[in-house]
Amino acid sequence: MSSLRTVLFLVFWSVASGLRDQPRRIAVVGAGIGGSSAAFFLRQEFGPVVQIDVFESGAVGGRLATVKIDDQEYETGGSVLHPLNLHMKHFIDRLGLNQRESVPSKMAIFDGKELSFEESDWFIVNMLRLLWRYGFNFLRMQMWVEGILDKIYQYQQFGYSFSTVEKLLHAMGGDSFLALANQTLEEAMLGEGFSQVFLNDIVVPITRVNYGQSVRINAFVGAVSLAGADPGLWAVEGGNKLVCSGLLYHSKARLITARVSSVTLRGRPTKSGATSVYEVNSVGESGPAHSLYDIVVVATPLHHGKSDISFLGLTPPVPSHFPGRYHRTVSTLVRGLLNVSYLGDQREPLEFRVSEVLTSEGCDLHSLSSIDPVTIPTGYRRPAANQPKVWKIFSPRQLSEEQLDAVFLSREPMAPGQETDWLAYPEYRPPLRKTPPFVLHHGLYYLNAVEWAASAMEMSAIAARNTALLAHHRWHHMDQKIDQEDLHIPKAKMRSVVPLLLFLALVGVRTALSASLESQEKEKAVVEDVAEMTELQKTDQIEFEAAQKNEKHIEESHYLEAAHVETETVHVETVVELVSAGNDSTEAAHVETETVHVETVVELVSAGDDSTESADSPSQESASESTEDTDNLRQRREHHETATEKISSFGGRTTVAAKVEGGRTTVAAKVE
Repeated sequence: MSSLRTVLFLVFWSVASGLRDQPRRIAVVGAGIGGSSAAFFLRQEFGPVVQIDVFESGAVGGRLATVKIDDQEYETGGSVLHPLNLHMKHFIDRLGLNQRESVPSKMAIFDGKELSFEESDWFIVNMLRLLWRYGFNFLRMQMWVEGILDKIYQYQQFGYSFSTVEKLLHAMGGDSFLALANQTLEEAMLGEGFSQVFLNDIVVPITRVNYGQSVRINAFVGAVSLAGADPGLWAVEGGNKLVCSGLLYHSKARLITARVSSVTLRGRPTKSGATSVYEVNSVGESGPAHSLYDIVVVATPLHHGKSDISFLGLTPPVPSHFPGRYHRTVSTLVRGLLNVSYLGDQREPLEFRVSEVLTSEGCDLHSLSSIDPVTIPTGYRRPAANQPKVWKIFSPRQLSEEQLDAVFLSREPMAPGQETDWLAYPEYRPPLRKTPPFVLHHGLYYLNAVEWAASAMEMSAIAARNTALLAHHRWHHMDQKIDQEDLHIPKAKMRSVVPLLLFLALVGVRTALSASLESQEKEKAVVEDVAEMTELQKTDQIEFEAAQKNEKHIEESHYLEAAHVETETVHVETVVELVSAGNDSTEAAHVETETVHVETVVELVSAGDDSTESADSPSQESASESTEDTDNLRQRREHHETATEKISSFGGRTTVAAKVEGGRTTVAAKVE
């Protein structure tokens, strides 16, 4: 026992000695969805001891923001989430938030002169219209998009991380994802067989409302954009920005209201020698300040017009601004009465029930939408078009008073915050240029590099998870968990919940069928073995019935089981373990329990020939034949015992019963 304890101590000591002490302090620059998600995941990876400071010069939430109009809050930034946004769904579950109640709406497309398409109140009518004009393009588009988005989460559950956007894309979907990032959405969809008419009429309006750009964006971000047209989109009750504040609270991070001006590499003496730390210099209400950190995560875009952080003392040097520009989109919220004739519609306002208007290329507006408050009151109904309500307009530049007067018959004056000039997302122009890396220096990370693949709330959460894993693995020198390029083979890995459940179902069905076939084979074998007795049954039936009548009160206690099939129950308990270790991601499927319990009863029926008499007929044998009848009965039982021995060869416990009635001999075999 003492030797075993010694071995265990040495094993645990060797494992512990391979890990560094946890970092003492981590800084996150930015409190948008990326920065707050990073704080949440960093706490998960590094534990409760490390101090996490989050710097934010503006409001928590970043590009997730709301504005108050008539005592109600409305979204001005990111407003919808996809049903497959698993990180965001996990966040609201963990934080106790709720999905906002959806309000029925209708969509139309404006080509600059009139509404070229308008949804009907009837789903079947909409489908018939789309099928008539575009064939199955719309349905194929939804399947194409979901096939891409479904691959995004398949690697993170294994704890793997990636140092560049290109390697992250390759891990998500192999060479096909890199190909999507290096061709336009138009090229990719035409290559998949979508029609040009479908792209112009349907796809262009979707990319304009989501990214303010055309189908000449790269195909990967285009797929993310088209996800915004899927059914089941949702938002957070109270505003999407509540996720950011909730994640900061849950991570127990300290929020510092200040603007970070520079990050400088410093040396800090220790007992084992000097170690590198990062000095974060910031400016807040109380003036300049600086603090030292072991790890720094930059969660704000390092591009012209977005930030001005200087990086000093780093080799190789890190630029303050990476190449590429962010696209301008102006969000304008107006409470007013819509001028439906602006859309080329001659209906009375009361009859105009469209709540979201997308636009084709050439229009001054990217979109025009009637929006609901972030908190839906009980009994809420969206006002009709003949009543003033809140509209959100996306446009490439600030709208003039003349433009607003053309859109609205009347409107209330705009309060501060109702017009927001966003640099909301990059300008996407394939091929994908060399993107900024996630790793800027040994302990310095850049989360927003992912935006050059696609910009969305969920993409920021994915990048935050990747950055936290990357920081953890690099700190503890776990190189085997970094840049594993073979994780893009989803079929071999069974990494998602749906394939796993499908696999378990198939295993259960297969095992049930196998057990059923095995049971049938056993029954067949029993029948063949017991059938050898049938000739004897034909010759001694009369004698056996006479003896049985005299000893009926004895035999009934031994042979009373009727012939029937009781049950066949197959219970399969299968546990599949997916094991990933070392440089190779491996998979092991282990069937823990496979129990097949079969209770089978075999009925053998011997129909008498012309010489066989009914059991109700009086016996024609004399009392002098009683001894001979007893001998025949003994011989009959010996045959039964022989059949029992053969049946027992199937294993388990075997019970054999026979019943003679009405000229028929029934033999029942029960195998357990």
